[in-house]
Amino acid sequence: YLFKNTPGFFYIPTFCYSGNEHYIEQQTDDFSALLEIRLLKKVFSKLSHKILYKYYPRVPLYFDEDPVKKEIKKYKNILLYDKNKNLNDMSLNAKVLITSRASSTLSFCIMQKKPVIFIDWHHSKPLRKLALKNIKKYLFYFNAAEKNFEKNLKELLIKGPEYIQSIFIKEKAIHQNA
Repeated sequence: YLFKNTPGFFYIPTFCYSGNEHYIEQQTDDFSALLEIRLLKKVFSKLSHKILYKYYPRVPLYFDEDPVKKEIKKYKNILLYDKNKNLNDMSLNAKVLITSRASSTLSFCIMQKKPVIFIDWHHSKPLRKLALKNIKKYLFYFNAAEKNFEKNLKELLIKGPEYIQSIFIKEKAIHQNA
């Protein structure tokens, strides 16, 4: 992937269209896409910082243009990356990783030893209580069910990737010395 300046924020979404089949949560593809669009509109598009949106590799199931890709095209600060490249290779230059939904992507992000912002959608693959208890101290955790979720997330992101890195380094030192 080539960008003149690598964005400090990488968003790694974990939703995948399924043709409305096999969803444990009984969600439709439209519902999942609307969650992503909500995040794009209310949070990511409001940032002065660039953010790379690492599109989840998937087989196209619909003839229509993907509504998430369509929304991304509206914003100059959100860069769509939709190539099927391994996140391990791509994330080397990222300063802050953002992801959502409890999946293997979350554990991958944590293992990168970079700040991880986790968005916990309570109705879409939420983190289990025991897992949350054990890993919350390693995350910038946002519960999407909370009243001011978007506002609080945006307030952190506006401070920039360098600020978030500095907080992460301080917290990491505290946890290592505990």
